[in-house]
Amino acid sequence: MLKKDEVKVLKVLLDDLTQDLTITDIANILNQKYVQTYHTIYNLEKSHQIILKPIGKSKLVKLNFTKVYTNYIMAELERTEDLCKKNTSISVIRKQIQTLAKNCICIVFGSQTKKPTINSDIDLLFVIPHE
Repeated sequence: MLKKDEVKVLKVLLDDLTQDLTITDIANILNQKYVQTYHTIYNLEKSHQIILKPIGKSKLVKLNFTKVYTNYIMAELERTEDLCKKNTSISVIRKQIQTLAKNCICIVFGSQTKKPTINSDIDLLFVIPHE
């Protein structure tokens, strides 16, 4: 079972897979002391859930996609819950999708999911198994 701080770090890393973040960057995003974040990240590295890539005197923190980690799913579900609490439109869409009788995956993305404005849209990608 993950500790709360470990889930927080995974949520930050899942937020933008293209972003290069150091331990200091993650500590700043989480508004934590460096030492606290450092220990959390090294615990995740010990369990092989993240990879540390040296770059100068710093280390980039990356998710380890060489294996499926259920903790990534847990962190992503928490991100979904957080988003639904902040954005009622997405919460309504989520509830409607959950009522579908089909076995499918729906990925929600777009400007509405980050910093919504009047002109924001919601993009949906459905993955439906071949029957």
